[in-house]
Amino acid sequence: QDVSNPSRPLSRYDLDYIHQHQFKGSQIVTTTSFTKFWDWFGKVMHSIRHQKPFLYLWLNGLVYGFITKQDAERLLSGQPVGTFVARFSERRA
Repeated sequence: QDVSNPSRPLSRYDLDYIHQHQFKGSQIVTTTSFTKFWDWFGKVMHSIRHQKPFLYLWLNGLVYGFITKQDAERLLSGQPVGTFVARFSERRA
């Protein structure tokens, strides 16, 4: 995608998720926390960019992506059996 006009930019929710779950809501980013974040985020972005079927699903909004397990369970509550949410792991990429 064009970096100056991305097809699916990160939303405010995505950025808040990253801030809370990767940086623990801290106002200061240390070298250690940034390195840990980049190790995780780099793997996530590699999956999106280099796995063609996944890229298609991501760009078309079929992969939710950045959402906690609890929020995913809340979204699925009351949905028909077999409904699922594709999301990124909070710990592993």
